[in-house]
Amino acid sequence: MLSDALERSRVLTELDRTLLVEAAAGTGKTSLIAGRVVMLMLHGAPPRNIAAITFTELAASELSLRIREYATQLLAGEIPKVLRGAITLELLNERKAALKSAIDAFDEITACTIHAFCQQIIMAYAVETGLDPGSRMMDGPAADAMFESVISKWLFERLSLQARAGEDPVAVLSKFEPLKVVKDSFDLAKLKLEHAGAGTVSVDFSLRKDIEFVESVRAYRRWQTDYPEERSTGSLIEEFETLAAFYENCFEAQPTFARLWELADPPRTASMKWNELAFKKQRNLGLWKSAYGKDKGPELDQQAEAHSHNCETQFAELLGQIGDAMVDRMSRALDPVTDLYVERKGDAAVLDFDDLLLRAHALVTKNDVVREAVGRRFAHILVDEFQDTDPIQASILFCIAARTMPDRWQDADLRDGALFVVGDPKQSIYAFRGADIDSYNQAKRTIARLGGDRVVHIGANFRCQPGIIDYVNAVFQPVLDASGQPNYGALTATREGAFHGLPSASHVTIGDGRTVSMAEQRDVEAADIARVCYKLVGAIEIEDEHDGRRRLLRAGDIALLAPTGTDLWRYERALETLGLAVASQAGKTLILQQETQDVLALLRTLADSRDRLAFGAFMRGPMVGLTDEELLDIAEEVHQAGPDASPTGLFDITTPPALVSHRIAASILGILQKLRARVNVTTPRILLAEAIEQLQLRVVLSSRSGNNRAARSLANLDRIVELARPFDVRGLRSFVRHLQFDWDRRASRQEGRIDATKDAVEIVTIHSAKGLEWPVVIPINMGTLPRPSERFVHRQSDNTLHWIIGGVCSSALKRAREEQSQLQGLENQRMWYVASTRARDLLVVPNLSSAKPGAWSKLLNLRFDLLEELRFNQLEPPTTVDLDTAALPQDADTFVRQAAIVQAASPTLRWVNPSAHDADRAEILAPATAAGPSGAFEYVEPIGAGRTRGLVLHKLMEELLTGELSPQDDVAARAGRLLNELLAIDPAEGPLPAPGELAATALQTYRLPYVQGLLPVLVPELSIWGEMEAGTLLAGRVDAIAVEDGKVAEVLDWKSDRDTTRHRTAYVHQLQRYLRATSAPRGAIVYMTTGEIVPVLPPH
Repeated sequence: MLSDALERSRVLTELDRTLLVEAAAGTGKTSLIAGRVVMLMLHGAPPRNIAAITFTELAASELSLRIREYATQLLAGEIPKVLRGAITLELLNERKAALKSAIDAFDEITACTIHAFCQQIIMAYAVETGLDPGSRMMDGPAADAMFESVISKWLFERLSLQARAGEDPVAVLSKFEPLKVVKDSFDLAKLKLEHAGAGTVSVDFSLRKDIEFVESVRAYRRWQTDYPEERSTGSLIEEFETLAAFYENCFEAQPTFARLWELADPPRTASMKWNELAFKKQRNLGLWKSAYGKDKGPELDQQAEAHSHNCETQFAELLGQIGDAMVDRMSRALDPVTDLYVERKGDAAVLDFDDLLLRAHALVTKNDVVREAVGRRFAHILVDEFQDTDPIQASILFCIAARTMPDRWQDADLRDGALFVVGDPKQSIYAFRGADIDSYNQAKRTIARLGGDRVVHIGANFRCQPGIIDYVNAVFQPVLDASGQPNYGALTATREGAFHGLPSASHVTIGDGRTVSMAEQRDVEAADIARVCYKLVGAIEIEDEHDGRRRLLRAGDIALLAPTGTDLWRYERALETLGLAVASQAGKTLILQQETQDVLALLRTLADSRDRLAFGAFMRGPMVGLTDEELLDIAEEVHQAGPDASPTGLFDITTPPALVSHRIAASILGILQKLRARVNVTTPRILLAEAIEQLQLRVVLSSRSGNNRAARSLANLDRIVELARPFDVRGLRSFVRHLQFDWDRRASRQEGRIDATKDAVEIVTIHSAKGLEWPVVIPINMGTLPRPSERFVHRQSDNTLHWIIGGVCSSALKRAREEQSQLQGLENQRMWYVASTRARDLLVVPNLSSAKPGAWSKLLNLRFDLLEELRFNQLEPPTTVDLDTAALPQDADTFVRQAAIVQAASPTLRWVNPSAHDADRAEILAPATAAGPSGAFEYVEPIGAGRTRGLVLHKLMEELLTGELSPQDDVAARAGRLLNELLAIDPAEGPLPAPGELAATALQTYRLPYVQGLLPVLVPELSIWGEMEAGTLLAGRVDAIAVEDGKVAEVLDWKSDRDTTRHRTAYVHQLQRYLRATSAPRGAIVYMTTGEIVPVLPPH
């Protein structure tokens, strides 16, 4: 019987009571929540009245599957293990009809994240919240991209102005610090956005902090003149005097921002710390004793230290006042950016994650009618990982569950059974996302006030081996019972013991104890950890988590958990050196990767034909690999051809490939030109995807790297493609600016994720590891130190922004930051608890004796005295097969049979691209001539002078149908702009169409009664793929599709030809292929010039 069986039974049976469940790590929280939901449905609660809220979408999906699984098992007469103490067969038979009814309506249950829950609320009450009916959600990358575009445009316009009334801090900053003005402006604007309503400290220069600092230095000098024998103190005073001379009377007049900037950059002195304006600790006791004896020396040393401390304090107060004045003026200058971002979101009818919370919060805290309606709709709200909620989220949930509208959510009178909260304050580690453990504690007190033992404790752990449980209890009981921590409830083990024969909680010694640099320290740790992984793989047995059978440990069973993503490439390199694959989910250096730089050069080349620097970088870079000598030869070759042979006379993207004799360069140049011709007719994401395929970048990346590095590079390539998604409307140039902006400021961007496999060691941050588990866990980056202060910081105590100059804080800010640092230290201790409880069978704790005070491994007493050294004497190394010497038992007959099987499994594929035959369509697929197992495309080069005219007409129709262009707009002007853009990248010979004629033709087609009748359901420019018959695949793009009730009702094909009889049979055959691929019952060819409509039916 489980140690907490009674508490688990209460969770599943006390359905009419509001409860808070403190469930420790590995205790099966998901199963308990799923079990309670099933019990609610069993007792008649309609699924539509149940909301199960989780922290991530993955957890929501898992919870939904678990609920359905339990309900299905019950319906089949089988009681799931988690419910056996709560359901009898008699009860099941009695309530089976209600359960079946609930399963039939299961899709009505709400299982989602808190943001998705809020979105559901505000969409249901769009009018009450003032929401645009067509609003849609932006994901994080899209929101970041929009904000960055807003501030980039604002900065450009701000710095382009010749003069402004008064002094402009942004202009001053661009003059003194041109390389950092963008980063500083962005960082402060982002901080203002994250802390809406944050103000700045009022600065009173009449307090004359400059005089106080100067006087403290003079007092130090007066004291020192009586004791001149100790000369090092005299040298320090000289440094203070240098600073005093710099700042003397600096606040006599109100300083301008330019003057403040000068004051923020004082002369550096010998006693200052590297890259800071703070002073090193003075250790002169021995010198004072030597100069004035052992009796008097210590007393004088203390007096000197007091004077020195006073000077440093006054200096810090002075810099603090300068920083506060600067951030005040800079913040006011940046005020329009937040308004512009809100305006941009409104214009685009989009919402970010903060909007969801704020709008939902306003609804349920200010509109009692809506609050009561939402409460009736969601009569039962279950919340997982409640320790990771913030005050706004807690307020939303408690107000919905309250009987009446509370003044404060903490005072809510909760309806019984309306709220079921599960959390573990020991795993509260997301303060950087706004999670507030105080909110959890306040919620706990609110629920406890209901009386009758409303807080339930669950501690039986199903995950970890007993040895790990004993170690975790011993280490974390005193740590989490200390002041500021949530109190510790001991875990109890339910597993019987490990198969591997090693101590389940062990340690390994890292390095030899010598003090080395942080980089060397990580290299040593990485090498030692890699050896541990190498020796464990295939050498120990574990219990499979799915079927419980014994099996050998695989590389994918090992997780290296890091507190931060710093320098994780060192661990990846060490593992790869020993032949171990890596699946890293923790890196945030996407922008610094070589493949990102290569793609940026490619995109810059496509976006601007004048960017020859990017063109040269791409051609010379590893994606193409031309040498300097080859580039010079090609440039000379183009030059020799004469000025008339090439548009620019230089080797760039406009150079005709026929002028280039270098086969690879000519081929790449031809592909680049075709891609550039599509810049204005497709989205950056599709263009980049096509570039990757046509330039065979995946093949290049795979060949230039080892298997594991190649996998990471390919994942990063996919990640960059995904980053382009938010720019589908704004276009390639906007995406290039965004990517270049990230590169210039070395932005932190998540690298592409490699799917975890059984053969790859996983490297994961502890924050990402939450909710996961592995057979073997090894914490890494043990020497990691706390991050240095950012330049701009937010003080929580009074909701103010500050600019830290040279790492020096005023006394008030220093106290606040020390308080914040203490809270962060408590959270880091809880991170250790999370990391330690991820291990199922073996926890290996590295013992890095050379780690500095304050390092990750020094945050708490890891009790190495309780851990045995992990020894590998009795372990067999993993068996490897030498493929060069291994004999392959295969004769000629076997080879022939297997070759026939391979051939049968790899049929020749024939690609059909109907739209590629049109002269009035842009290229979709590149030409290909080979027809083999790798597949080929049918392609006919467009002919006829109608190509330019057709492209513009197709684009006008697309914009008219999407609403980007209104029939009341100046369509002729838009046609002229499109024509000019097209001719700039794809010059055409012969007479050109007139913009007025193009506009008239497009409007005539748009206003055809046949088209107008389909207008509400017409979707333009849709890509189509399908299988026509075995071995024949179709790929193309249809001009417009009518979609009704989720089905394709009709396909339209615009034709710009003046001659309606020519190629008619071919056009009908082309459209019939699309009808077949889409299962549409009918279609029509629309001749735009004449207005003729030809109905087409599918082939029999």
